[in-house]
Amino acid sequence: AWRDSSIQHIDVRNYLHSIIANNINHIHEYDSQKIPNIKSCLKDIDHQINIPKRKRPEFKEPLIIKATQYTEATTKWLMNILEKENIPFQVKWVPFENYLRDEKLNEQVDLFIHGEVFEMNQEISFYYFLTARYSPLAKVLKTNKSLRNQLSKYKHTHFEEWPLLNKNLEKELIESSIMIPLYYDTRQIPFSSDLTNIKMKYFGYVDFSQLWIRPLI
Repeated sequence: AWRDSSIQHIDVRNYLHSIIANNINHIHEYDSQKIPNIKSCLKDIDHQINIPKRKRPEFKEPLIIKATQYTEATTKWLMNILEKENIPFQVKWVPFENYLRDEKLNEQVDLFIHGEVFEMNQEISFYYFLTARYSPLAKVLKTNKSLRNQLSKYKHTHFEEWPLLNKNLEKELIESSIMIPLYYDTRQIPFSSDLTNIKMKYFGYVDFSQLWIRPLI
């Protein structure tokens, strides 16, 4: 799924994983709403993966990063890391619509930042994230024998056991430095103090179904 470049080699990916993890706590300096997270994309999961310092591999050509407007802050954070490590890179800025829908772009780049919002059912959302046509990971899973074998277990497994499948598959993705968790995104939505009983729904939307206004007494 990647282009034919050094990113195909695990020593290159592991090195990038190492320097990214070493700089993860600076990500909020580029966007204060981002909370550093290297543990997992899944709620309440910590794989406790050791990310040691790696020997720098040889970079014979620039790494190509796919970026768009909504990833701008995180892309600048990543660019700063690569500059500090003297790693050559180029940024391919693309319109948001192309960023999501042009699948061929993923085969022309080495790195891209992808944000995902899991809906109410995390297990289905994560599986869909791995297999959906738009997912940057879908083709990687199809071409990687070990990951493909893990993915094949879902159709033979009761749904109640999917959390373990998700956990194991994500752990392999992280350990092979194919996917690197970066942050949780937070949101602040101010409301008048007169409004009460406002709740957030699972998809990040505001639930006004129980809304009432505090009377003036």
